[in-house]
Amino acid sequence: MPPRHRVLILVGLLICCCILPGCLSFGIADVRYDGSRLSLRLSNSGEARDAAIQVSVFRVKDLAQEEVSTDFHTVRLASGDHEYTVPLTLPPGSYKLYVYLIVDNDRKASVIQDITV
Repeated sequence: MPPRHRVLILVGLLICCCILPGCLSFGIADVRYDGSRLSLRLSNSGEARDAAIQVSVFRVKDLAQEEVSTDFHTVRLASGDHEYTVPLTLPPGSYKLYVYLIVDNDRKASVIQDITV
């Protein structure tokens, strides 16, 4: 393959990489725990949609994880950035949070975050 074709292919791939991330219309921008609830900043660049938030909590101790809870919450995900809260109370310790945003039975965004209470 001539060097010119390789350059054209590379430029085409770079353009695709720049354009395709704009197709993602859902995201989890921030996750915070305040002692009684989990605050989630969710983004939706499209139309309002029904969505589910799955929060799985694992206690981390001695290099092992033990599942504490898994909860599902349904939300009406409005267009734009919005904050949603999920009730959650945890005793002192180290935890790993797995947060999933599910739309139309597909996982659209996820965050894994370590917290210490």
